Amino acid sequence: PYTFNDFDGGVTTVIANPHSEGINTSANVAQQVRDGGQFWGGSWILLDDYLDFTTNNTFQMKVYSPAADVPVLLKLEGDNPDIKVSQTLNTTVANEWEVLTYDFSGEPSDTYLKLVFIFNMGTTGTGETYLFDDVEFIAGSSVNGINRNSLTVYPNPVTDVFVLGNDLQIKTLNIYNIIGQRVNIERISENSFDVSKLAAGLYTINAVDQNNN
Repeated sequence: PYTFNDFDGGVTTVIANPHSEGINTSANVAQQVRDGGQFWGGSWILLDDYLDFTTNNTFQMKVYSPAADVPVLLKLEGDNPDIKVSQTLNTTVANEWEVLTYDFSGEPSDTYLKLVFIFNMGTTGTGETYLFDDVEFIAGSSVNGINRNSLTVYPNPVTDVFVLGNDLQIKTLNIYNIIGQRVNIERISENSFDVSKLAAGLYTINAVDQNNN
């Protein structure tokens, strides 16, 4: 078993599954408690070897959150903490197990040796508890049934308004800055969003359609 290393207000332990139901009837699960510390508090594990992206490129994990729309950050790190890549996905249901899928296609092999887990990234914890289990590294060319290559954001880069393509019916869309904090934007039509008030920089988009993909 892997050892969880906690930092800055996140504490992760392995406990008996308090919600053995639905898609997850495992006997034991990981529990992360966010209480005080920093808004980036979480936990990390050291893998047995560097990740090989030759065949696999996607992480899936089951999560259980007390609320929907909670950002869950998964970060890959190398020996040097400056070597890193991360993705943030939001939970879509409360008090129910669901699967989050993180697509790291295009990342180099033999680079990343750590997995970092941060629940409710961007917010200082006040004792909230989150569960996760069955973290798997798998092959995958799509995210929840949507072809990743068919998703388009244009223009990119953008200075004022961008449009999310692929004929998606967007239910919710969140944007995160480079340190994982959610930023405010204005939705001006079905798939058009105004980001003119954001500072210049790199941002990550997390969109959920009407089918909760």
